[in-house]
Amino acid sequence: YGRLIDLCEPTHKRFQMAITKVLGRNMDSIVVERETTVQSCLRYMKEHRYEPETFLPLDYIKVTPVNEQLRELQEPKNVKLVLDVIKYDKQYYKALLYACGNALVCDSDDEARKLAYESGHQKNKVVSLTGTLFSKSG
Repeated sequence: YGRLIDLCEPTHKRFQMAITKVLGRNMDSIVVERETTVQSCLRYMKEHRYEPETFLPLDYIKVTPVNEQLRELQEPKNVKLVLDVIKYDKQYYKALLYACGNALVCDSDDEARKLAYESGHQKNKVVSLTGTLFSKSG
């Protein structure tokens, strides 16, 4: 299908930096339908000595469902799941869920820091609109 970053866009340009930060290393991953496609691509790339690539086969990647309770958060104001501020074709949902997980976006660094470290939400990545990422796991 293409690179993950090319298969989606922010619902509003103010979310661009936050989305880019959360997608991180998966941003340039190539989304394909089947794991067998990955095998064919890897053989071809090896034969032609191309640089290694990361693939996200939709029939193979394992994802954890979105924690729906996170959509109900009232504090801080305007907190959203990163997945909810991305426009994409529904066929790419699994790849985006794999890359974003339950990551949240907040307006400011202070709000993001508090939500990541002081709330009861376990190990959620929280990113501010400036692209600063906070995570309990490091």
